[in-house]
Amino acid sequence: RTYGGVRGRELITPSYSIVVVLLMGNYHYLFNNHAKLVNDGTAVITKEQLEGNEILALDGNWSFYPNALLAPEEVHKEAHTFINVPSDWKNAVQPNEEGLSVGTYHIRLHVPNDEQYGLYIRTIRQANRLFINDIEVGGMGNPTHTATEFIPESDDRYTVFVQSPSGVLDIVIHVANLNYSEAGILYPIEFGTKEAIEKHYQLKVLVNIVISVCYIIFGVIYIISYSQNLQRKEELFFGLFAVLFGVYMSFINEKIFFLLFTNFSIYEQGRLQLGILPLLVFCLTHFVYCMYPQLVRKNILYFIYMLLAVLFIVYGVNEKVPTTINGVFFYQLIFVVAMFLSALYSIFILFNVLRKKLDGAFYIFIILTSLVCYMILLMINFLTGMPINLTELLVFILILYSFAS
Repeated sequence: RTYGGVRGRELITPSYSIVVVLLMGNYHYLFNNHAKLVNDGTAVITKEQLEGNEILALDGNWSFYPNALLAPEEVHKEAHTFINVPSDWKNAVQPNEEGLSVGTYHIRLHVPNDEQYGLYIRTIRQANRLFINDIEVGGMGNPTHTATEFIPESDDRYTVFVQSPSGVLDIVIHVANLNYSEAGILYPIEFGTKEAIEKHYQLKVLVNIVISVCYIIFGVIYIISYSQNLQRKEELFFGLFAVLFGVYMSFINEKIFFLLFTNFSIYEQGRLQLGILPLLVFCLTHFVYCMYPQLVRKNILYFIYMLLAVLFIVYGVNEKVPTTINGVFFYQLIFVVAMFLSALYSIFILFNVLRKKLDGAFYIFIILTSLVCYMILLMINFLTGMPINLTELLVFILILYSFAS
């Protein structure tokens, strides 16, 4: 059966592909039922496990000291419990009178050789400090017991390297949270030799750069094409969308933009990340309008534009953000719902394009379905923290495929 010249199987290809890549790229996160390396706060790493620059996830039961930020020399003296890593620490800790929740994670790692090793850290919410063998080696933000000294981090990833002096790495991590509903070590902490971790991180950075640059170049090509005749406005808005999407890609994941421009605070980073999304949806919606003006109701279109303008001002310009856990959650939820409703109209237009068998149905279908699927995954990530590795690259490939069809 066909819809506007599109075969039924082709209709599910983009969404199916994105789901497959989501599962493959995040298999470790979504199906984390393999044997744990860490048991009762201890892990023994063998030489065979590190062969071929293998990266290991330090998953399992870490020693945990709730409601305390203990110095490394104190962890062996205090009573502790165990907590599964990675996971939300949920009710394992209780907020103090200032609303801060704190905890100390500890693991004793036995390594096969006395050489340099590394850790790749991703999303320890909301601030953390890392010690190895009693020495502070890294961290993001400032985890403390007091709100005046507390400095949050912004989902940043970083690497640390250390020399193993006696076959043991004693790792202590301080964590503090003020206003996120999910906190603690939320993603696997990855371990390997210094060479393996460096290559692992560099590859992630390279992929992020390639994706961002490809989108920007792709968009610039369409903007130049529009400038030559000034007639096909859909080329202009699709070009603007691609450029903005490339810029947005540099704001997330390895945060290439903020590696180059380091003077942005966590709040300024957040405003840039959220503020650009309504602009993306505006360009996408207007692209659809320019393609199929006969299918668009202008009163609905203007309402969407006003909604996006409000979102841009509130989330991209306004400097006031909620400070409580419930406040942050509803702040996020309102943004997600409003963005989804704005994108929903483009989906509605898409089905009308297919139903009426208009020209370019397959072309517009792949673009919109790919982007809408990605936006849904992005909103899920925004609310739950679930990673969406590799999906940006697949969306770009699918868009290129649509133009080549």
